[in-house]
This record gives sequence, structure tokens and C-alpha cells, in this order.
Amino acid sequence: MNTALVISSIFLWLIVLANVFLTLALIRRLNRTGQSPPLKVGLQAGATAPDFAAQTLQGVTKTLADYRGQAAVLIFASPSCQPCRESLPMLQETAVEARAGGVEFVLVSGGALEATRAWDQEAGIQIPLLVATQDQNPFFQDYQITSTPTYCLLGADGKIHGSNIVGQNLDKWKLLTDSPTPVRL
Repeated sequence: MNTALVISSIFLWLIVLANVFLTLALIRRLNRTGQSPPLKVGLQAGATAPDFAAQTLQGVTKTLADYRGQAAVLIFASPSCQPCRESLPMLQETAVEARAGGVEFVLVSGGALEATRAWDQEAGIQIPLLVATQDQNPFFQDYQITSTPTYCLLGADGKIHGSNIVGQNLDKWKLLTDSPTPVRL
């Protein structure tokens, strides 16, 4: 019985040591290759903005044509997304500054109409708000939105000027008013 216990203990320690060595090798390899590639969200800069149709909370249909000729930042969010809720105050402050620079912020909710309406009332959203329920509207899919909150910069030229996760280079919306050509963010 003691022999079996000793052999089991030795075998267990060999497994633990092998696991430690493999973990260290993995960490070393990751450090050598640098950081992981950034998460791909949204359309590439320079692409033509796809048409869309989404409803306001009042039932008015808005399309890409309503924003043609002006720069806009589409912010894709969801009422159930905690980072979306946390970033809303910053977005609303930034929207005021952006509007003064000729850039319109538009919040695009992928949630259901009633959930979006409740979020609007609870948070006091001051940004124009569109509803494009993800399982019924292709807006998120057409703009290749894979996570929320994500923004997409639309130039007055109808081109995508960049997209990213909110909180990463959001101040780049200023480039929309400074440059007539698409910029990489």
C-alpha cells in the first residue's frame, strides 16, 4: 500500500512539473511574439458605408441617406451590455463636442424596442437613438459589428473612416472634420 502511495505521489509531482514547464513555455512564446492581434470589429477604412434602415423610438425610419453629406459616428450598443451602459456618460459628453465640430453621434441599439425604450428612460440618453434589433435587422451584420460597444466613423463622403471598440481611439472622430479623405485609425 505504501509503495502504491509513493508511486502515485511521484507520478502526480511529475504531472505538476510538466504542467509548470508547459505553462512557462507558453508564456515565453507569447512574450516573444508580442501582444495578441487586435479584435477585428467593423468595416475597413475606405469602404463604402452600406445602406441601412432603423427606427427611432418614435417609429420614424432613418436610413444612410439621412446622414449623407455629413460626418457621423454610429455607436453600436445594446441595453443589456454593461460596458455600453458604463461608457454612455462619456459618449454623451463627447457627442456635444463632436456636434460643435460638425459630427453627429448616433446610438444604434441592437436590443428589442421595449428594452431600448426602458434603457433610454432609465439613462436619459441625449444622443439620437436608433433601434436595429439584431435578430430582425441586418444593420449590425452589414457593418460587421462583432461586439458592443463599437463605433463606426462615417465621413460626409459616404465612406467608412474607421471603426473600433468604444474607448479605443474614439477621439479620432475629429479627423472627420479635418480631412476630406479616409483616414486609418
